[in-house]
Amino acid sequence: MEFSSGLYQNSSLETAM
Repeated sequence: MEFSSGLYQNSSLETAM
């Protein structure tokens, strides 16, 4: 699940940028 959370956070950061 850790890797899943990381991917989700990464996607969120990209969207924010």
